[in-house]
Amino acid sequence: MKKLFLWALSALLTLPAAAQDFVPEASFYGENYWTPDTLGNHRAIVSVNTPASVAEAYIPWRRRDANPEQKGIIVINASTGKAVDNVLPVEINREYGRIRFDASGNAGDYYVYYLPYHTSGGPYPKVNYPQQPDKADPQWKATCKATPAGKAVQAKLVRFESLGSFNSFYPMEIIATAQEKQALIDANSNKPFLLLPEDRKYPIRMFDDLSYRQVTQGATGEFFGEADLNEYYVLQLGLWAFKNPVNGVKVTFTDLKGKNGSIPASALTCFNTEGTDWLGRPIHPEVNVGKGRVQPLWIGIQMPEHAGRGIYRGTVTVSDLSGASQEVNIAINLSDNVLVDKGDGDLWRLSRLRWLNSQYAVNNRPVKPFIPIKVADRTISVLGRSVTAGELGLPASIRSYFTEEMTSIGKEPKDILSQPMEFVIRQNGKPLPVAITSPLKFGKKEDGTVSWTATGKAGALDITVLASMEFDGFMNYQIKVKAAENTSVDDIALLTSMPATTAKYRLGMGYEGSLRPKSDQWKWNVERNQEGFWFGDVNAGMQCLFRAENYRRPLNTNFYKMQPLNMPPSWFNDGKGGISYKEKGNQVDIKTYSGSRTLQKGEELNFDFLVLVTPFKPIDTMKQWTDRYYHGYQPAEKLKEGDAHAYQGL
Repeated sequence: MKKLFLWALSALLTLPAAAQDFVPEASFYGENYWTPDTLGNHRAIVSVNTPASVAEAYIPWRRRDANPEQKGIIVINASTGKAVDNVLPVEINREYGRIRFDASGNAGDYYVYYLPYHTSGGPYPKVNYPQQPDKADPQWKATCKATPAGKAVQAKLVRFESLGSFNSFYPMEIIATAQEKQALIDANSNKPFLLLPEDRKYPIRMFDDLSYRQVTQGATGEFFGEADLNEYYVLQLGLWAFKNPVNGVKVTFTDLKGKNGSIPASALTCFNTEGTDWLGRPIHPEVNVGKGRVQPLWIGIQMPEHAGRGIYRGTVTVSDLSGASQEVNIAINLSDNVLVDKGDGDLWRLSRLRWLNSQYAVNNRPVKPFIPIKVADRTISVLGRSVTAGELGLPASIRSYFTEEMTSIGKEPKDILSQPMEFVIRQNGKPLPVAITSPLKFGKKEDGTVSWTATGKAGALDITVLASMEFDGFMNYQIKVKAAENTSVDDIALLTSMPATTAKYRLGMGYEGSLRPKSDQWKWNVERNQEGFWFGDVNAGMQCLFRAENYRRPLNTNFYKMQPLNMPPSWFNDGKGGISYKEKGNQVDIKTYSGSRTLQKGEELNFDFLVLVTPFKPIDTMKQWTDRYYHGYQPAEKLKEGDAHAYQGL
């Protein structure tokens, strides 16, 4: 035991001089390709000058993963391609590893795979990193442990390799050592936190560590970049809360001034602290950075389209709730080259970050080929379709003008409804008459959206209808039923009737698209994530989806069980609700029912539903023959070689 302790102690104190002086420069990092399963995505190449029973490799890998000592090491003889069984990890930590292995077979290169893993395969694989297997021969292991550190043949580090560029750790995932981080702290001990400016080419990827690149560049308080006219230029500031938590981060800017003009502060934004949400509303997220954490602050600058070339200078100030602040001086050298697309065509520029604050599809303006909505009396017209609303706001008529060929819009309508939609409340076996208390009234009338309201009363139940229609034929109905007193009902239902010739096909209700059977029944089922139906023909149809106030979009496909569809309390009604339809004569009657219940005084139920009037637009036959859409991991150039115009998934 004493000898073993002395051996371990001497091993810790005796390191090769070359290893101690290792600097992680780009020349030490490369890419290669091998089968990753079992071996992993990362390896170090070491070289042994002479065959040796016990060779020792000092590998300054600077790993970002936690607990590397719990992960295995695989050594492969590069000459033979065979695994070396006699392997003994001597010292493993995040900064470096010391590994002994049997190199008696031959001198030359050996591959040290230091993040081997196993994967279950498939589109959603489970990956595990096995611990070090004990395959070493006991006698070799005893000899290995008895060999003093200075007596083992030293393997020289040749370089690190990753499985392609995608898996590369260099440079932003090569951690700084504890000593290097402490040196940076000591040099900036008077500062409340540090700002580490970084070029967009090197996105900050670690939030609990600093990279070697970051500590060597330091907290200079200076940033210099090159930009083109009309470019949306992006940079980042790494906020390192090395001393205390930094809460309520705020970022402000000055104008960027040059000899030939200036760029206003309003052209600069920090995506972390300000922007717009998916509805186009201003947001100001709260940014708090825990002690020891690194928070990248992404900053965008809209460069002018017309400005003199030269250097534009300004200041970014980052502060917190305590009043502490730090500044970074920014200098941008503006060229005279103009980027028509603001840089979006070059992914490395990251100019598409501004899309986070995009107003497209939020401003309610129609996009091609759709046209502005027209309203005449109670009839709302969109591209190729029209909807006429009744007094309570529900569709009384829905028509399509698309031709059967779907290549144009004709003049003769095709009815989608055979009679007006009805919202029916039944009590004691009879429908309650609905008295209109406030007839349909239009509110918003814009090119892209029209909204309206109406109210009615059925016995002791007040009915409020809020509805809207968008330029593409999407309608949103929110029907609120409120009890003025305790009320029992047999059913609350939406009745829809369609011409049998129009309702030729069906989709939904648990079925794929097919010819419509004459009748069917459907019940809510949380395991199936189904919420409605579509009935129609090629050139005329209607989809209805039924929801309530608790709607949350479910996760798709294989993830349904992780976030299933919420059953709407109104329509579902503890399993009593469902949908049924039956062909009667020349029409198909569709009933979306909720079943019996008792509403307490003051109780409200939300019978919401969405309507999509199909189809949406004519078919462009020319594009059918000229455009190709791909969803694959191939370069655009390779797809184009196959005589394809690839617009998607590139």
